[in-house]
Amino acid sequence: MTRLALGGVLAALWCALAGIAFAQPPTPTPVAPTPVAMASKGPLFSPPTAADGTIGCDTAVPQFIAPPGAEGMPPGPGPWQEGGGRPWLLQHLSLRHSSTHGRAMGPGEPLRGTSWNNRPVSFSLDGGALFMASRPADNVRANNDLFGALGVGWDFDHYWGAQLRVGWATPDLVNTLHTDMASQDNLFITDLSLLYYPWGDSRLRPYYRFGVGLTSVKYINDNALTINSSMYTLPLGVGLKYLIHPKLAWRLELMDNIAIGQNETNTLNNFTLTTGFEWKLGGPPSSYWAWEPRGGAW
Repeated sequence: MTRLALGGVLAALWCALAGIAFAQPPTPTPVAPTPVAMASKGPLFSPPTAADGTIGCDTAVPQFIAPPGAEGMPPGPGPWQEGGGRPWLLQHLSLRHSSTHGRAMGPGEPLRGTSWNNRPVSFSLDGGALFMASRPADNVRANNDLFGALGVGWDFDHYWGAQLRVGWATPDLVNTLHTDMASQDNLFITDLSLLYYPWGDSRLRPYYRFGVGLTSVKYINDNALTINSSMYTLPLGVGLKYLIHPKLAWRLELMDNIAIGQNETNTLNNFTLTTGFEWKLGGPPSSYWAWEPRGGAW
């Protein structure tokens, strides 16, 4: 009996040890990783939504920024809220760059699906009126005339660009002391300007421009001699562009072409009001891959 009892105890102990050895370990409960907040540069951005009212693509665009006090729109983040209570217009003149302010700021309908910088080179044709606010010489009558201009531009940032422009008009510059002589009527303006777009990469794109140039004007002086004067010029102006198509934009521009007087020629304020069209060139090249597409253009 003692041997049988001892054998039963050993058998039970062996079964217990075998069960422990072959038992499955408990499945660990997964722990969700703690999200890490990432620092962002510049103003706040939001992903595109259907309510943005812009042309759609997957590129994130800046959050719409409302002017302070706009009805139904609380002031948003961004440069318009900087300056400690400065007037809205003065805050809007703040200089910006894509490295600090992203692609677009303000209510100009930020572009999605295309960009001004997709085709950074432009060719423009403008026409309008020339208004001479001062006389070339005391006895030479100023005159107004039609004005035409050709321009070549380059947008090197969402907020900055440059343009080389050549303009021509034929005002009738009559010397009142020599009315019997044929008047000279050629006036050329050539300038290179820097353009600043405060709203950035938006469909409606206002801009300011300033630069350097030359004004060439011909007239008859009091001694009945033909004067052909070339003067250093400071072009200052404001304008507006509207993107009709990714390759075509409408333009409106008001300029004061300040020609600095020299010798017997007075300083001239030649105002021009023009409108026209701008053709966009230099789109991104197409890419073809045998295995899968790479990259993309917005």
